[in-house]
Amino acid sequence: MDIRALVESLMTQGQFTNAARLPGLTLGLPARRYVGATVLPVRNVEENIFRESGVTYRTVMANTGTRYSPVVIEEGAAVGSMLVELGELDIGSEFKASDYDALVKLLGRAGEMGATAELLNWTARTLALPIQERLEKQRWEAIDDAQVTRLGANGYEEVVPYSNPAGHRIAGTSLADQAADPIEPIIAQQQLLASKGQTVGRIITSTRVAGMIARHAKVRAAIGGEGATVPVRVTRELVNGYLQDNGLPALEVYDLTARNRDGSTVRFKRENALTLIADTGRTAQVDLPDEQRILANTLGYTAVGRAAGQQDSGVIVKVKYQDEKPVGLRGEAYATAAPVILDPEAVAVVNFQL
Repeated sequence: MDIRALVESLMTQGQFTNAARLPGLTLGLPARRYVGATVLPVRNVEENIFRESGVTYRTVMANTGTRYSPVVIEEGAAVGSMLVELGELDIGSEFKASDYDALVKLLGRAGEMGATAELLNWTARTLALPIQERLEKQRWEAIDDAQVTRLGANGYEEVVPYSNPAGHRIAGTSLADQAADPIEPIIAQQQLLASKGQTVGRIITSTRVAGMIARHAKVRAAIGGEGATVPVRVTRELVNGYLQDNGLPALEVYDLTARNRDGSTVRFKRENALTLIADTGRTAQVDLPDEQRILANTLGYTAVGRAAGQQDSGVIVKVKYQDEKPVGLRGEAYATAAPVILDPEAVAVVNFQL
């Protein structure tokens, strides 16, 4: 079997699209995990435009009564809805002539199995993962900024707003200002969530913010104690202990970046944003290669609908053989997707000045 026949066979069998839907790929690679996907995991949906009616703002407590008394209907639970309109994502990649020559040699040396493994690995890394990277960027835009910016060819730009309850995203102090306590706005956001019955379960920020908080004079003095000698070096562990003393979880740092087509890098999560995420009680199941992982306290999900011309939901990958000089392969991946936040009042953000 030559390369052309192999590619056509893999396309017919749907192997390229299957490579884009490998279990666990939506969470990233083992050394490159998407933290946003743990709170807004991928969920396939049947429609590309639909009304999500499971948006929760608060929950009321159940009544007590006698064994045979009728159930009392309560109207206090604030459950809203939102119109979800999924956006388009796409990426193209070429298997260059030099790579093609190497693939021909691999086919001769390792046979069809070796060449297939190389093709599917190329598909996952250059076509499937870029879709997941864009989704991760959109998740953090939705969480931290309450809006997602969709960009496309020919200057296309669309800003999609998300629910943004008053006071949930605030400007923090300058971390360079040693007179302003950086913990105060964090506590203020904790209290805001507590006023709505929410308990903070996670705090996610950048290494830079975590480091600047640890080196801050106010934090060093607080950890050292009133009138005590301030530690020469305040570690993140000491800061986390101080936060836990104030009823807050330890800081999680997330600095993952992606590359733009021009070679520049972009952070998935803004460097200056510190995000408090409350325990929502929502769970989601993600199928990994060797196990099923239960994600606890999710905020909602990332909806993946039906791409153009497709009957089923999910990411689509197509690879074509090019026999024009230089001979090679051309691949494309596309999807119709968007983050959906079901608990907008379970998020609070402090945007520090760096």
